[in-house]
Amino acid sequence: MMRLLIADDHELTRAGLRAVIEREPDMAVVAEVATAEAAVARAASGDVDVAVLDIRFGSGMNGLEAATLILEG
Repeated sequence: MMRLLIADDHELTRAGLRAVIEREPDMAVVAEVATAEAAVARAASGDVDVAVLDIRFGSGMNGLEAATLILEG
């Protein structure tokens, strides 16, 4: 089972992605967050296989910076 984290500052986008992902029997959304900082913190928990990140958040860190920090883990 692939465990996914969805990170986007738009709730509707997160809900849409979750709806599509949950149709797949071998995928599960384990977390949704609204900021890049929260994505980095949540990914550090160790139960995330894939992080789907928005590139541009409303403020703070962007998705590319978050991806770098997640990979550096």
